[in-house]
Amino acid sequence: MDAGYPTLFEIVPSDGARYRILGAIELLSGGDWQGLSARKMRLLLAVLLINANRPVSTAQLIDELWGDRPPKGAVNQLHGYVFRLRRLLGEPYGRRLVTKSPGYQLQVQPEEIDAAQFIARAERGQRALREGRVDQAAEFLHDALALWRGAPLADVPPSPLIEAEAARLNELRLVALEARVDADLALGRHASLVGELRQIVEAHPLRERPWAQLMLALYRSGRRADALGTYRDLRRTFAEELGLNPPAELHDLELAILREDSSLTPPTLTPIPTSVCGRVVSTPSAGPSGRVRLAQLPGDVGDFTGREAQVRLLDDMLARHEIGGCTPAVLVGPAGIGKTALAVHWAHRVIEHFPDGHLYADLHGRDPTPVSPLRILTRFLRALGVPPQSIPDDEEEAAALYRSMLAGQRVLILLDDAGSADQIRPLLPANLSCLVLVTSRQWLDELVVSHGARHVEIDVLTEHEAITLLGRIIGAERVKAEPAAARKVVRWFECLPLALRTGAADLVHHQGSLAGFLTHLAGAQVARYGGNRRVESAS
Repeated sequence: MDAGYPTLFEIVPSDGARYRILGAIELLSGGDWQGLSARKMRLLLAVLLINANRPVSTAQLIDELWGDRPPKGAVNQLHGYVFRLRRLLGEPYGRRLVTKSPGYQLQVQPEEIDAAQFIARAERGQRALREGRVDQAAEFLHDALALWRGAPLADVPPSPLIEAEAARLNELRLVALEARVDADLALGRHASLVGELRQIVEAHPLRERPWAQLMLALYRSGRRADALGTYRDLRRTFAEELGLNPPAELHDLELAILREDSSLTPPTLTPIPTSVCGRVVSTPSAGPSGRVRLAQLPGDVGDFTGREAQVRLLDDMLARHEIGGCTPAVLVGPAGIGKTALAVHWAHRVIEHFPDGHLYADLHGRDPTPVSPLRILTRFLRALGVPPQSIPDDEEEAAALYRSMLAGQRVLILLDDAGSADQIRPLLPANLSCLVLVTSRQWLDELVVSHGARHVEIDVLTEHEAITLLGRIIGAERVKAEPAAARKVVRWFECLPLALRTGAADLVHHQGSLAGFLTHLAGAQVARYGGNRRVESAS
């Protein structure tokens, strides 16, 4: 642990504490809790506690107490503060606050600091939650959070060290609070959580987990409309603050609430456990066949055009069992080429072969921070009916549980925008009756070597296909009326499906001719469509 005290130890009663920093800083003196009136004394004790059981140099202490403008007698003043602090500790001879080169060291047992007690109890609670011991988890986490009296180090003068430690403790508190809410939700305490969760999302509007917990608590309390309204508030907040849509997991939750998915119903307090890979999980929501219902594919594109050769190739691969289970089909091509549209379209064509449903995830492989396999595994396991508290936080364990949950099922899995083979491997089922379809902007050669992946290269539309697509969007009559201009339009957009759809969307509202639209493209708004191309080059 960065602060210098252990993260795990035997829990002792809270009255075993000698120092409190989860609020205003206090120490136990003469049987009573006592604050420190002098600002420098509070700062000195805080620095020594943050570095508990480690020597802190005189130079560092002076820098923390006075910054870059120490007084001439800073060393002597520091000695005076140390002497006063030793008297408050009831041992002026330095048995606890010892002189140790190159400065001083405060000797502390873990149970003597309330922050260390909090961390230990929170870790026990989180571990119990992961292992499905929900009652114990709730008890440990409630006890841990009860140690907080306010903002950490609330009355200590700010410094980089103090602010960093306060931020670290605040983050640990939020993580423990979210885990405690998960435990309370699992125990059916949803109605009593609504007010508290509203306060949490108001104080921390960009934290995703409390929003999901609030939506679930409202839905389980019979307030479906309020749960959906909460998602709208979340979407507006993310758009205004980040310019982003909410994460896919929260959108999935909104869809589940709209469908009144049975997996969202409150758990019973005496479930019949099922063992999977040595881990106890609740029985998942099942359909008439006894299998989990999954329906995550995006909707098919209504005006999907072309790609007959690629569709036939995928059909043949499926018929010959060349793809399935851990042997994925990878649709590869540059951005905007139509990989996702083809993958979704073909998946809907063959969905009847996968009666147990379909899973979908956008891996954001080209983002600066692609989605981790563990995050996708967590989403998929929840969709498969595994309670949150039973989902491992280790990637290998989660992948093993995922493979076990898919055993004996026929599920289609679409993994969109993969950045590397490493993103894909943990998401491959061992079950050959499942199918994995991947889209990527690059060839995943490592996946060919390790899992025999089959690649299908996607190119631009043919000119005929592009003109057909244009007609389906803007109307075939307009295309037939100006065939030469229609050819120039699709060439302008280089027969790229995404670029062509963008231009066609403008054409829907453009009342003039296609030739007039070409002139418009060459004019003031040409920069929107990507540079210095000229209409003449499309002829």
